[in-house]
Amino acid sequence: MLYIKASNNSPKIVIDFSQILFEISGDTFLDEPLTFYQPVFQYIYSNFYQVKDSIYQRGNPSLTLHFYLRYIGLQDIEMIRQIDWIFFDIQEFTTFIYWYYNPENHESFEQANDVKNTFLNHVRLIPNSVDV
Repeated sequence: MLYIKASNNSPKIVIDFSQILFEISGDTFLDEPLTFYQPVFQYIYSNFYQVKDSIYQRGNPSLTLHFYLRYIGLQDIEMIRQIDWIFFDIQEFTTFIYWYYNPENHESFEQANDVKNTFLNHVRLIPNSVDV
């Protein structure tokens, strides 16, 4: 399991492939997003096989990524786009992305649509003005 606690400028990250859990939540506007996300990339590469072996899998292995992001900087979105690419390249299972956004915030709405139009995996936009 990978757990990174949120800070003033970084999101909380929880990944536990054996439990089919992948969540990034909070605000993110990092000075050096590549440094912050490097452990995430390493964890994905080292542990994604646990999705196939999870007791929660039935039939074709799949994983749903949950993103609850209020504010996200441009460099940060590129790191998350790389996560999308990584999972798209892993042919052993299907990846779904749930992107939670605030429908009352124009920037959040535009980012959500950009994600839906540019990410490679299946994206479902979920309007959620309370938690995002």
